[in-house]
Amino acid sequence: MVTRVEQDDTARTVTGLARRFTALVRSAGKGRTVAGDQNENAGADLDAWITQARTCDAPA
Repeated sequence: MVTRVEQDDTARTVTGLARRFTALVRSAGKGRTVAGDQNENAGADLDAWITQARTCDAPA
């Protein structure tokens, strides 16, 4: 079903953002970043996600 929804550009963008946000939340409790690098700043990952979410073409 997700594959069918992702045929729409906006839905694909939102789905990707949701997946990435889920990964951010999961990794936050484990002391690592989405990339898995302990030296990366988890706050920077979240900032990048927020920027991507704000600048995508999906309506609020």
